[in-house]
Amino acid sequence: MSFAPLARVLRLTDDFRQQTVRGMLERHHTEAASYWTQLVLAAGIATFGLVLDSGAVIIGAMLVAPLMGPIVELAMGLAVG
Repeated sequence: MSFAPLARVLRLTDDFRQQTVRGMLERHHTEAASYWTQLVLAAGIATFGLVLDSGAVIIGAMLVAPLMGPIVELAMGLAVG
């Protein structure tokens, strides 16, 4: 599936797209501490939700989980093309 028409509509240059991808890849290596912090917080919140038998708290833990980062980055990648 090609996103080139979308990039033309949004007037995105190839240089901008390459800089965006490089920035995402470089940032990935520098955020190890943030990843582990999110993982520990999500595990703590999920444990708290299990103890309280609360589905809403467990869903909140899913939103804090590090998996949310790649989902947001995928959406940004699709938007940028």
